[in-house]
Amino acid sequence: TIPDSVTYLGTRTFWDCACRTVSLGNGLTNLSPALFQDAGLSNVTIGTNVATIGMGAFASCWNLTQIVIPKAVTSIEDAAFTSCGNLTAVYFQGTAPSLGGTYVFSSATKAVIYYLPGTSGWGATFGGRPTRLWIP
Repeated sequence: TIPDSVTYLGTRTFWDCACRTVSLGNGLTNLSPALFQDAGLSNVTIGTNVATIGMGAFASCWNLTQIVIPKAVTSIEDAAFTSCGNLTAVYFQGTAPSLGGTYVFSSATKAVIYYLPGTSGWGATFGGRPTRLWIP
């Protein structure tokens, strides 16, 4: 658990980490590039103040099957979820963020993007993945 008092985690802080469950506090506003690349994550909670998910932040997290993206997220950089081969559901709580490239969900071929009613910017696909309305 990363407490709310932590405001920065550097590039590759948890690279190749065996940690399975991580809860990121509300002090973070950005997730650094490759923050969890190649980690054993299966469950992650992103703090409500994160606005940017960095390049390759969750790249190659093969145990990650689903993730909730807080409504504060306005930007997801390229390859953020690349090679997350078991990722099946990405739940967005806010409007569609900007994408920093065409490989955000590269090789995450099972992923479906879910969005809440009343949010905007969603089409039939997002980042090359199909979208569905999310009714919690």
